Amino acid sequence: MARSRIEDKDKDKGRSRGRGGGRAEGRHGYGGPGFGRVVAGALGVVLMGVGAVLVLGTGDVVQVGLWVGGAILAHDVLIAPLVLGVGLLVAGLRPRVYGTVRGALLVAGCLTLVALPVLLRPGTPANSSVLPLPYLRGWLTALLAVTVVTGVLLTVPRVVRALWGRRRPG
Repeated sequence: MARSRIEDKDKDKGRSRGRGGGRAEGRHGYGGPGFGRVVAGALGVVLMGVGAVLVLGTGDVVQVGLWVGGAILAHDVLIAPLVLGVGLLVAGLRPRVYGTVRGALLVAGCLTLVALPVLLRPGTPANSSVLPLPYLRGWLTALLAVTVVTGVLLTVPRVVRALWGRRRPG
């Protein structure tokens, strides 16, 4: 079995790779997770407890359970396969194009998440001043702007390179 040069150097010096003599150590010299992870985990547990108390306090646990179940189902059946499919389609692009398209998809996804509540509003509100604008048109306009900016970012450098390549320094 072949060893790497790094392993050979470490063996020659009489030590194993890493600071701990072969033991798995954290960033701070002990085997456990970092302090920040422990604090984040504890905070997450506290917030889950607060959420559980609030849900139980509403008295409408079944409705909340249906909503959470619907969100999980929508994620597993619709969102995750869509994101994976788009990722597979985009992965074959050149690196520069890939990054630009990925950024545009991220912006479009964020715009959609922000617009989703008003796009899925149930019917016409009793007060006409609550949702007075044509939000569907605004969302589509924003997506069109993202598409145009992406097209410009992908096209302009090619045009500039083509024009610059034709010039001969004189």
